[in-house]
Amino acid sequence: MSPVFPLFIESDELFSLTLCFIRKVSSKPRPLQSIHLYTNAKTITLLPLHITIIGADTTFMNLVAQLLRANQHKVTMASPDPKSIASTLHAMKENDMLLLESCDAVFISTIRQKSSHNKIILLVEQPSTDELVEALQSGACSACLKSNWLLELPEAIAQCQEGLSYLSPMLTTQLILFLRQTNDTSSPQQTAIAKWGLVKREAQVLQGLMKEKTYGEIAHDLHISINTVRHYVKCLYKKAAVNKRKHLIAKVLAMLEA
Repeated sequence: MSPVFPLFIESDELFSLTLCFIRKVSSKPRPLQSIHLYTNAKTITLLPLHITIIGADTTFMNLVAQLLRANQHKVTMASPDPKSIASTLHAMKENDMLLLESCDAVFISTIRQKSSHNKIILLVEQPSTDELVEALQSGACSACLKSNWLLELPEAIAQCQEGLSYLSPMLTTQLILFLRQTNDTSSPQQTAIAKWGLVKREAQVLQGLMKEKTYGEIAHDLHISINTVRHYVKCLYKKAAVNKRKHLIAKVLAMLEA
């Protein structure tokens, strides 16, 4: 038997709360019987985990926490404000897994740098393809949709415990369609996208660098912070195997001439 995550809802009140939530956030409400059959059939035992949940939607996150705790997992809650995150990262040595209500690539990258052993699962609304790709490239190992979390989160946790990854079927389809698109390689940034696998933000920052704009000008154009620009510049340097802007630009121009 392949291991999955135990999901028993013993309290009628908690089950009703769960069902109401699913019907509220899902565009296709699920009948009571189908939810009941799933929660009683999907029963495979995993070792208890220490899971940290970071998100702004406290009602939703508290519901997730209740179900995790009901299945013997230790759960820590943290809001996405900097002070809370800093204290959470400090105490994360004993943590096994993170549930994030965000696709913020910079934040995910920061967590990975400070706590590389933690498995990061995204529990989000429908993200754009660029947001999803950047989040996965930055270190997230799995992604579930909030509208279908009761079915997808147990499988994601099970897969992560086995050292694997999980992606919501809807997000998988979204990525496949994205990968099938044919890129126009007529511009420097599109050439770099094809060669280095750049995501949208990296390509936009590269475009600014190619136009000899300052970090401040690029940040203003893209409505992001200068620190975020620096993050993407570091990503570009790493993918291009350079450490200076002039070397990056020279490499892109060389690709165009090849």
